Amino acid sequence: MYCSKRFAYTPPVYRARNRLAALDHNMNVDRPVQRSKDGKIRYHRVFNKKSGRWTVHAVKTRKQYNYIHSLLASALIMRIHDRIGMKLTTLAPDDPRIISKHLAAQEPPPTEELVRQQKSQFTE
Repeated sequence: MYCSKRFAYTPPVYRARNRLAALDHNMNVDRPVQRSKDGKIRYHRVFNKKSGRWTVHAVKTRKQYNYIHSLLASALIMRIHDRIGMKLTTLAPDDPRIISKHLAAQEPPPTEELVRQQKSQFTE
């Protein structure tokens, strides 16, 4: 979630994202389990492809992100008061961090053209 493998990060950014992941884990590790209306613990089935067996895990309550607002405020204040300050950066067109909207090797044709080319299996 915080360090997607689709993107390239500089070492300081990667370190910061790993720290965010650690904060998120630490703030949400002790969440209580969800219970059904009759009070039983809710479980989630998971199939392990390697072992070929099903296992169950207790479903926990949704994560709470209450700490994010104070974290963002602290980071913004620190950034404003440091020696570098805030600056706008623009990525070059050939920067590898810019990812295409699609994974195909070629640009897709217009949708209207694809609709015209498509033949129905029911009409000839």
